[in-house]
Amino acid sequence: SVRPDQTIGVRGTLHCNGKAASGVLVKLYDHDSRLTPLDQNFNFLAFTRDDKIASGRTDGQGRFEISGTANEVSRITPKFNIYHDCNDWKVTAKFF
Repeated sequence: SVRPDQTIGVRGTLHCNGKAASGVLVKLYDHDSRLTPLDQNFNFLAFTRDDKIASGRTDGQGRFEISGTANEVSRITPKFNIYHDCNDWKVTAKFF
């Protein structure tokens, strides 16, 4: 393959109001915010979407570990999302 494999992972523990945050959805992406040629003549350009590399949920202790591999010509730009409301009843996504 012309594109090299690039592997990345995230491990941690989440807490909400001092308690373990269990069952929280976490996702790891390759953030793409550039224009990409759609043909060999570079005639058409389009924005690319972020590529999901991995996802998972925290365990009963709030711990998580996710990892995955992406194929990109350039270096990947990791983006880590946490989807949690922390008892305010509004589901939000935190982006890192």
